[in-house]
Amino acid sequence: MKFRTRLIVFYLAAAIVSMVIIGAAAWGSLELYKKKTVESQLTDQSNLIFAYIRQVFLFQKASQTEINPDSAKIIAGNLSSGIGQVELYGKSLQLLCNPVEIEEESSYKPDEYKKVILKPALKGDKVFLTKNRVVYYSVPIINNGKTAGVLVIIYRLNLINEYLKNVLSILFTGAIAFCILIVIISIYISKKMVKPINQLVETTERYAKRDFTVLELNRNDELGKLSKSINSMGSQLYEYIGRQKQFISNISHEIRTPLTAIKGYSEFLYDEIAGDPDTEAALTHLKSEAGRLEKLVSELLELARHDSFQGSFVFVKTNFSNLLKDTIEKMENKAAANKLTIDPRISPDVFINADPEKMVQVVVNILDNAIKYSHRGGIIDAEMFTENNNAVFIVKDFGIGIPKEDMKNIFERFYRASNANGITGTGLGLAISNIIIEKHKGEIRIESNENKGTSVKIVLPLM
Repeated sequence: MKFRTRLIVFYLAAAIVSMVIIGAAAWGSLELYKKKTVESQLTDQSNLIFAYIRQVFLFQKASQTEINPDSAKIIAGNLSSGIGQVELYGKSLQLLCNPVEIEEESSYKPDEYKKVILKPALKGDKVFLTKNRVVYYSVPIINNGKTAGVLVIIYRLNLINEYLKNVLSILFTGAIAFCILIVIISIYISKKMVKPINQLVETTERYAKRDFTVLELNRNDELGKLSKSINSMGSQLYEYIGRQKQFISNISHEIRTPLTAIKGYSEFLYDEIAGDPDTEAALTHLKSEAGRLEKLVSELLELARHDSFQGSFVFVKTNFSNLLKDTIEKMENKAAANKLTIDPRISPDVFINADPEKMVQVVVNILDNAIKYSHRGGIIDAEMFTENNNAVFIVKDFGIGIPKEDMKNIFERFYRASNANGITGTGLGLAISNIIIEKHKGEIRIESNENKGTSVKIVLPLM
């Protein structure tokens, strides 16, 4: 998951968790408010009923201390239901009246109803219970300091629950809108935050490709400090690599001059001292090693020129078909010396924009590798054709191949496969060829299986 996506998910998760906590707290507060409001309203209604009941008791005999059926009828005839269903019970807990006939399906069984609703009120306690969205409120009816009966108000919560349901719907809609807003804001914030990080990543990727362009990041925070550190590191790397390249270039030039002399004198001595097998063998070995060192120095100088951007390319319209045919023909002698056959299949008149000299160097490197790493008596396929507006050149051998673990390093300088011991080479040919092909806006692809062979594919844009 990308860093920017992580930021958006983090912001959204934080917002959702916050809303869940706030929503739970708000819902709890609403439930508490509902309970207190209903209880307050029922208390007010019971107070009004008690005031009326006291008036009824004034007209009764002084000796009468409880509600009787006659008193209940008087109360029932003048009592409104208020916000809930009202029930009056005598001291023996018999129902004396239900002033407003409302069919209520009780949540309690008769015995349970008496136990939890009526008896506590008869003992002087106030009862406030909720079950199945119905509130049961019971209080004792007091006359002259004695309990005269029980008043029960039954209130259904349908209306207030519907109201709270609407409030919850509004809150839920608001939460969704808030989440959408958070996502939009987090996308904007993450874009602003990730932009300098992407610039830092791009800079390090450029450094990996030896492009030490300075990163301009005008910030005073930690990212600004990091960009300054990266720029400082890039400057030091650039200076170090520059000194290294200069050293290689200088030492290569210094070696090349005496090496040329050694090679020339060895050839002269070889011609002068003919007929002595031992001397001829020593001079042949000296000449061969001098030639190998000369090739290494030439390749080092070639790399130094490319690294210092001094390697000049002269691009012209080039007949790639003829260039390949001529180069393959020149390499056939070397292939024959190793008892190998090159099988060319070249499409005619294919033109590319190229530096012919550099392109010959690439083809020679690829064919030379195929010859060196092939088994004697084998065949090397060399094919060129056009595909998707590109010229495609493929060299395939059936030699020792490249181990799988070495494939990722084949374009590294001086790197040689682990199974190439005993075979002469510098490990620079593919590195140089890759640089040249990149300059031609092309691509080299290599596929290989150990002990089965290697296929090198070069793709170049057509004219």
